[in-house]
Amino acid sequence: MEHFVFSKEKHRIEGLNIIKDYPFITAFGHERYLDIRPTLPLHYNKGIEICYVTKGRYEWSVDKEKHILYPGDGFVTCPWQFHGSERGVIELGEIWWLIISPKIFNKKGKFHLADWSCFSKQEEQAISDALLNNHHPILYKSSELNDLFTALYHELITKEFGYEVKIHHLIEIILMTVVRLIRNRENIEVKDMELITRLEKQLKENLGSKWSVGKMAAANNMGTTSFNEKIKKITGYTPSSYLIQLRIAEAKKQLLNTDKSITNIALDCGFSSSQHFSGTFMKRIGISPTNYRSN
Repeated sequence: MEHFVFSKEKHRIEGLNIIKDYPFITAFGHERYLDIRPTLPLHYNKGIEICYVTKGRYEWSVDKEKHILYPGDGFVTCPWQFHGSERGVIELGEIWWLIISPKIFNKKGKFHLADWSCFSKQEEQAISDALLNNHHPILYKSSELNDLFTALYHELITKEFGYEVKIHHLIEIILMTVVRLIRNRENIEVKDMELITRLEKQLKENLGSKWSVGKMAAANNMGTTSFNEKIKKITGYTPSSYLIQLRIAEAKKQLLNTDKSITNIALDCGFSSSQHFSGTFMKRIGISPTNYRSN
C-alpha cells in the first residue's frame, strides 16, 4: 500500500490538489515511520480525526489521559479534544489518519456532515451523541477502518466513473463504522484487553527477569501455543517481541530521566549486555542509546 499525505492544514500543506475539491476532508494520510521522529505536539484539529494503527505501539494522550494503541486499534477525537504525543515524537510503526470536517459540529450537539449527505436528522443526531458521549477514544479491533481508508485512497487517486459519489459514500460509511465501534466497544474482546493489561503489568514489574514464552503463558494460566497466538492476534507482536518493546520503552525513559550508565540500564531492563542492548535499540529506534540520550 502506498504511503502518502494529503493535507490542507497550515503546518503541513501536501497533496493539496488531491483533496482541494472536498471541503469535508481536511487531511488524509498513510505513513510508515522507520525511526523515531518529531511530530506535532499536543494539539487540536479543525475536524473529527480518525486514526488506525497497522504496525507499532503508540502512547497517545487525549485530554490528559494516556492511552496505548496496538496494531488493529483506531481512535477518534473531536475538534475540541487536546491530543497527541506528550513527548512530541512518533514511534516506529505505520498509521492511517483522516480528518473529517463536517459543515456543522459543536458541543451543543448540532451535527450536519454536508448538504450532499444522505444521513437523516435522526442519524446525524446519533452520530453527534456517540461522539459527544464517547469518553474513551480508542476503537479496539477496528480493522474495517483499514479497508475503508484503502478504498477512499483508491477513489481519490484513480477518479474512476462515479468517484465523487463513492467518496461521499465512503465518508458516510467511515462515520457509521466509528459510531458502531463506539456503541459495541464494551462487548468487543474485553477479556483480551484484560489479558494484555495483566501481562504488561507482570512484565514491567520484572523486566530484568529471564522471561520465556512458556513462563509468560504459565503466569496467565494458558498453554504456550494458545498464548503465543492470542498475544500476536491482539498486539501484532509475538510475546518475545512484545517483551522487547516494553524493555526498549523502559530503557528510553531511563536514558532521558536518569544518569545511569548504558550498561546498568541494559541490565535493569533485561538485556544480557550493553552490546545486546545497543544493537537491539539501534534496530528498533534507528539511533544508538547514547545519541538518543544526547538528543
